[in-house]
Amino acid sequence: MSQDPPLQDPSIPSAADEPLRERLFPQLSLKFLLKLTAVCAAMMWAFRAGAMDNLFWAKCLSVVLITAMACFFAYAVMFCIAYFLAGVSGAILEPFHQNRPLPPSPGSASLPSQSSIPTKDNA
Repeated sequence: MSQDPPLQDPSIPSAADEPLRERLFPQLSLKFLLKLTAVCAAMMWAFRAGAMDNLFWAKCLSVVLITAMACFFAYAVMFCIAYFLAGVSGAILEPFHQNRPLPPSPGSASLPSQSSIPTKDNA
């Protein structure tokens, strides 16, 4: 005897019918968050050691990390400026694109017919 699947109310959509929605932020595991917190704590300790304890290696590490973060921040700012300018220029140029006629589409390229190809018999 086979078991029949349980009947579902047709007014309730099933999970298979719903489209998958992408999440804005990925799911992060608790292990990953603990490791990230530990790395941030170690970085803050290195910054503090470079500033307060006057350790040369800590100062060098602080300079390298601050430089890397500054480069990333500058990249993010330039991307945001370019994104904003692209949106503004698109909004400004939109009326001009609507009045411009579309270029003609190329005709379908047809293959030459058999009679138009010279052969030994025709030549």
